[in-house]
Amino acid sequence: MPQDPDFEARSPTKAELAIIVQMLRSSRGWTQETLAEIAGLSVRTVQRIEDGQGGSADTLRAVARAVEAPDMDFLIRAQQFPTEAGLKRRAEAFEREYLMLDATPAPTGRAMEAFMCSLNMLSCTDSEIEDEALLEAAASLFDYLRDYLDVKSEVSHQQRLTVATELEAIIRRLRDGGWTPFVAVRHTKLMNDQWVEKTPWPVTIGYLTLLPKGQANAQLAVPRRISLE
Repeated sequence: MPQDPDFEARSPTKAELAIIVQMLRSSRGWTQETLAEIAGLSVRTVQRIEDGQGGSADTLRAVARAVEAPDMDFLIRAQQFPTEAGLKRRAEAFEREYLMLDATPAPTGRAMEAFMCSLNMLSCTDSEIEDEALLEAAASLFDYLRDYLDVKSEVSHQQRLTVATELEAIIRRLRDGGWTPFVAVRHTKLMNDQWVEKTPWPVTIGYLTLLPKGQANAQLAVPRRISLE
């Protein structure tokens, strides 16, 4: 039996147009009023599009011109959209490859040091930061934590306070730049066919990422398969 296609060629629905226009506007930091002024439309017209009520061909071309789209008809003409069957297959493939973990803020040095205490492994990412000074602060944080992971079992309680103070200085630079460390923990067991001892090794893996300040919680997608380097 032939498999349903992953994509189909069709024009965007009104609901999809609403999302596309919102994303185009937000990515430029524009308000609805700004988009309306640049496109030569009324604010109410922009609101109707973003409320999922659609717009005429001329209106959608005006929006395309405002965002300097290379194709004035890209909001009108048929495009490749994923089918329901395609979305289902992609979701199933994602679930096979990734695990979703709840992440919480670790906005202080003491919180970060406490997070590190039970870990065997650490994974860090700063993929959203573009500012060079903040990238340097993120790199300092990640390097510090990786070094601390190697020696934390030998650190005294008094030294832990010093570590927390030093981490606080790095994290403050990130906070001042609008970023907050978020952390998540995964408990699992590792096994390798080449190991002489076949007993699974219980490990606690920590995941650290940096997100824009103001978020209360988040979820991290982490690979189910763990690579030991």
